Amino acid sequence: MGNSKLELQLVEEEVERLERSLVGEALNPMDFDEMRKAMMRDLHTIVDVKMMGAMKLVMIFDTVANKEEAIRSPLLLNHFIDVRRWSPAEVNFNRRLWVEIVGIPAHAWCKENAIKIGSVWEKVIEMDES
Repeated sequence: MGNSKLELQLVEEEVERLERSLVGEALNPMDFDEMRKAMMRDLHTIVDVKMMGAMKLVMIFDTVANKEEAIRSPLLLNHFIDVRRWSPAEVNFNRRLWVEIVGIPAHAWCKENAIKIGSVWEKVIEMDES
């Protein structure tokens, strides 16, 4: 396997949605549901709020114009230390992903091989024993 490079396909609908989005880093550790409710209450043009991991949120607006209006709003300073427009360079190293691997021949079932496969995506943190 070596240094395999994984090429990801862009999802145009997701890119369009993210172009209407702001990324915020919370002032304090938060209860996500409470933060989501506060954001939807304070900024009525927010369509959805998604957790990116750690203390980072994505706020999705109904239009780009409303996103631009929101980034100038002092209301965001009540919740975030930093708010910026989403960009393709936005990466979150705290996001975890579970991967299910099928089709491994029985004679290759072992923890070492599972770690080799998982390391294509980075570090394997935890595995089920099945």
